[in-house]
Amino acid sequence: MTYQLWGSPNSLYTGKVRSYLIKQRIPFENRAAGEARFREKIVPQIGRWIVPVLEAENGALVQDGSDIIAHLEGKVGVACTVIIRKRCEGQVWHICHRNFLSCCHGYP
Repeated sequence: MTYQLWGSPNSLYTGKVRSYLIKQRIPFENRAAGEARFREKIVPQIGRWIVPVLEAENGALVQDGSDIIAHLEGKVGVACTVIIRKRCEGQVWHICHRNFLSCCHGYP
């Protein structure tokens, strides 16, 4: 399945999704939000002009970078275990460090 990523080359929100698609090797085509098809077909369905929008081959639309990534993780089955593990490690370090400081040095 090839997706259409509607966005802008200098949009950070579009860049986040584009980077995710590239790193996960999900086939997609970059499409400019200034194209007539975006204005005539996509904007009326979304209800406003906004990027990024991901369009599937069946015409389904997903808008918002975080929602697009969540949709793809559920749909394509891409695991995000490395990110989850790093977040957990960071939280554990923070808790341990804070407890160490409060127990040994009297910090709140």
